[in-house]
Amino acid sequence: MKKIISFLERNVWYLIEVEGEIPTARYSHVSFMLNNVLYVHGGISSSGEVLSSIFAFDFGDFRFFFLYLFSSKH
Repeated sequence: MKKIISFLERNVWYLIEVEGEIPTARYSHVSFMLNNVLYVHGGISSSGEVLSSIFAFDFGDFRFFFLYLFSSKH
């Protein structure tokens, strides 16, 4: 298990153990929550790389998921 810092409630930070592939640090990303899952898309890495990855974090089981997207060209 990997450990990350999480702000849960009452202005207190907790160290929690999580499963899965933790996304790299980023800024200028988009994130939203839906059904107790936090989705994070894109952004810029600390080295300036433009990121297009999408990660999801399930608050039910403290697990990160890398989402693979496929497209078909007609």
